[in-house]
Amino acid sequence: MASGASWSALGDAHLHSNNLKTAFNCYNKATTLESETLYSLTRQAFVLTLLGRYTDAITLFDKVINQSPKYLLARKGKGEAHLYLAIQQVGRYKDEIAVSHIQQSLIAFHDALCLQSNYACLWKKYGDACMLLHPINDELINIRLPSFTEKFDENKIKDGDGYIRLKKFDLLQRAQKCFMQAIRLKSRSSVYWSCLAQCVYIQARYHSNDEHMLLLSFEYMKVALSLKPTNYLLWNALGVIAAHPVVNESGFAQHCFFKSLQ
Repeated sequence: MASGASWSALGDAHLHSNNLKTAFNCYNKATTLESETLYSLTRQAFVLTLLGRYTDAITLFDKVINQSPKYLLARKGKGEAHLYLAIQQVGRYKDEIAVSHIQQSLIAFHDALCLQSNYACLWKKYGDACMLLHPINDELINIRLPSFTEKFDENKIKDGDGYIRLKKFDLLQRAQKCFMQAIRLKSRSSVYWSCLAQCVYIQARYHSNDEHMLLLSFEYMKVALSLKPTNYLLWNALGVIAAHPVVNESGFAQHCFFKSLQ
């Protein structure tokens, strides 16, 4: 009879081939044979996330976390599942539910970063979650999070439990710090530079089209493009920033839009 490890390995092979349902069944079999092994249970939850079954995935991630609170991948996976649920709800204009899921997502990413702060991908995901709520009415946003570090949470007032309260613009500033930290850890990522540029651009729009922030966004997006010059989405994004009346690079914007179509 095949061992749990063999079923897990088979699940990995099917997952690599994108046979998600078969992979899930293999991991499920592995968990049945060796219930104390958390790897297969975590992979089950990961596959459920890929299948769009986010609530079921969160249930499994919580099961792993309850057994092993320092299991980093489960913390990260839970944060991602809540983030994807929030994205769904924003698309359906269910803003209050989206805010609730972002609250849970940020707590999960916070816990993951407390375990390991040297992974750029974790900082990027944390930033994504912070930035998602920017189209939502600020009156609906009141995120309560554990304080991270004094430097990261400067000028934020803590309550008796050591938690801080964040509104929309607080979250955008936090997202900017997250993307900058991701870049410090992995400076050659066009994705991280692009996220930073978008975040600063959004903040500029909320600050009455602040010139300094718009020009910063322009420079950050140029760095992103220099790292991946064949990406048409980056050319288009750079064109949008260049076309802004404050930046006023209409000729360059036209060039960017032309390049995005090539």
